[in-house]
Formats: sequence, C-alpha cells, structure tokens
Amino acid sequence: MADMLLPYKKLYENASEFMTKHEMWMSSQVGSFDPEAIDTDVATYFRTIYKLEKTFSDLPAVKQLSGTIRLKIEAFREHMPIVQTLGNPGMKDRHWERVSEIVGFPIKAGPDLTLAKSKEEVQDVMTEEKEDTSWRMMVMN
Repeated sequence: MADMLLPYKKLYENASEFMTKHEMWMSSQVGSFDPEAIDTDVATYFRTIYKLEKTFSDLPAVKQLSGTIRLKIEAFREHMPIVQTLGNPGMKDRHWERVSEIVGFPIKAGPDLTLAKSKEEVQDVMTEEKEDTSWRMMVMN
C-alpha cells in the first residue's frame, strides 16, 4: 500500500517545497541565496515532476496537476540566467554599473532588489526591445 502512495507523496513534497522556495527566492534580496544551489534545486524538482507526470499518465487529473507544476518550474528556469548573474557574490560596483548600462536603468544590489523586481524590470526592457526590433523590421521591409 505504501508503495502505491509513494508517487503522490513525492508529488506533494516536491511541489510544496518548490512553491515555498519559489516564494522565498522571488521576494528575498538578490544574492541572499547561492545561485548554484537554486539551479540544482530547480533541476531536481523539474526532473522529479517530469518523471511523475509520466507515472500518472493513466490518471488525467493528477497528470494535469503535475503538468501545471512542471510548467511553473519551467517558467522559473527561464529566469536562471538573471538569478546566476545578479546573485553572483563576485558582483562589484563596476559590474552593477555595466548591468545598469545594458538594461538602461539604474540597478544596484541592496535590500530592495528582489528577483521579482529584477525580473519585472528586465522583462520590461526585453519587451521594449522586441517592439523596437519589430518596428525596425517593418520599416526595413
């Protein structure tokens, strides 16, 4: 009986742990956590949930739930370059100045700089850049 419940337990534990850490990572000061440890954790959660999703292929509701969790993990994985760059303990003032130049607005390590805020600001710059590129392509054609 315990073996039959093990996949459900794994799903609950991994989903719960990811969601708790996700909230912590997003709302804590950038650099508060080791980027490599975050990357390792996220990769482990992804692999586990991916395998569980296949395990639950005959149970549509549970498969859908595990798929939803996997998508949340994938969405976070897309931001790992930001986590690794901004969370690098070797970032010096000159590096922050360079990041500010690249994104086009001042960005500096401090208690107000969270991953959620960084992600939002960088996403705004990326959206603006995509719009500019689209506009340039239309003009060139």
